[in-house]
Amino acid sequence: MSKQRPNIIWITDDQHRYDSLGCNGNNVVRTPNLDNLAHEGVRFSNCFTVSPVCASTRASFLTGRYPHIHGELSNGFSMAPEEKWWSEILSESGYLTACIGKLHLERWDDDRGFDYRYIVEGKDFLKGDDEYAKVCEEKYGYRRPRVKYGERGLNMWDPMPSEVPYDDYIDKFIADRALGFLDETKDDKRPLALHVSLLSPHHPLDPPGEYFDMYADKPVPQHVFDPSERETKPETQSKFMWFWDRSNEEERQRAWRSYYGLVTLIDDQVGRIVHKLKEVGRYDNSLIVFTSDHGEMLYDHGLFDKAFAFYDPVIHVPAIVRWPEELPKGRTCESFVQNYDIVATTIAAAGLDVPEHMSSKNLIPLITGDEPKIRDFVVTEHFNIRSIRTFDAKLVFYANRSYGELYDLKNDPNELKNLWSEPGYDSLKNELMKKLLDWSIFATDRRFREREVVTNKGEYTGYLKSYPDTSEHYLPKSKRQ
Repeated sequence: MSKQRPNIIWITDDQHRYDSLGCNGNNVVRTPNLDNLAHEGVRFSNCFTVSPVCASTRASFLTGRYPHIHGELSNGFSMAPEEKWWSEILSESGYLTACIGKLHLERWDDDRGFDYRYIVEGKDFLKGDDEYAKVCEEKYGYRRPRVKYGERGLNMWDPMPSEVPYDDYIDKFIADRALGFLDETKDDKRPLALHVSLLSPHHPLDPPGEYFDMYADKPVPQHVFDPSERETKPETQSKFMWFWDRSNEEERQRAWRSYYGLVTLIDDQVGRIVHKLKEVGRYDNSLIVFTSDHGEMLYDHGLFDKAFAFYDPVIHVPAIVRWPEELPKGRTCESFVQNYDIVATTIAAAGLDVPEHMSSKNLIPLITGDEPKIRDFVVTEHFNIRSIRTFDAKLVFYANRSYGELYDLKNDPNELKNLWSEPGYDSLKNELMKKLLDWSIFATDRRFREREVVTNKGEYTGYLKSYPDTSEHYLPKSKRQ
């Protein structure tokens, strides 16, 4: 490790598919700045999210724990108040901490451990009086682009250029504040822990100005969809396939092109942040991380958005780590990692012990080759649904339901044929179900998983923290007494 603790610059965006980066093999979308970070650092080809929704994953970004532990089970739920945040750990160790952009927690204005917090919570209307909403209201007479979509008779998934010009577009707005923070703190001797949380390419698909037309004549991927999926996939998906029915091919292709425009806009903001880090003299000693909370269906399997599906377009996300002199350059890590592993990785890079209760894993030994792998499979969860994915297969388990999903990824990488009820696959299903059950038992807490304790009766027990107000903080605020 270097003697001087690194600045930690953690950049996230929202709803970014793994396949929509140049360095991940996409020859159409323009992402030179992120590609360069990958060239200077490590790119992860098998990074998967802990949850297919924003709030649950973002709470995991703060706690290093799974949603069923921290309590933010979905959008609209609240994290357990006793959870220790990433920002608190780093602030207490001497870091100057900041969050600029979206946290997307139910308690949206919580700022635990952040010395500086500039709130910009969403492209569509969300609770709270954040800074960007104030600017939109003052300059354009409305608080969110979603309001104007309604006035124009559009849905948020209808691609349309933003009425807000690029200079005031939400992602540039966030990046501008990040650049200002870097300027204001350039003489501060403390290392920075800066989380810049951008909001695109999440819908509405409304890239401003030139970004909307940037890919007008470019080819887009073929949609992955077989009409038979209406009959073979769970009702939680089939009832939302109206996204496909209410669109035509020209609209679907325009959605892809608008999405690409937003991805390039994000890349440009990353480039601006990197340039500013160099300008203020912090670049060389910065650990820079880029990842996303989850992906996007973009009409694959007849669906749009994310939360009701566990297909790879939703759970497979980009991840890049760049730390000069400490980590190899230009390497691709093919082992399974998860996006919340950035929590443990950055804490370890700061020279601190990763808290015992975190299930997030430190990626540094994996990157340096000291460990060949850190997990054999990845688990993604939302409410009462769990998916387990190996390199060869995927199972999606719906609690208290007779249906489920099972895919042979070697022969069906696009997850078109659901084998859940197919004869001849019981062995594969049972194998994955056992792995998932084992994981569910030992994923409660790292202390439980790694140190089973035998009682005087010869039974195994372990650590499980209980919260006195569990019935309260696991409910949306609207339903609390």
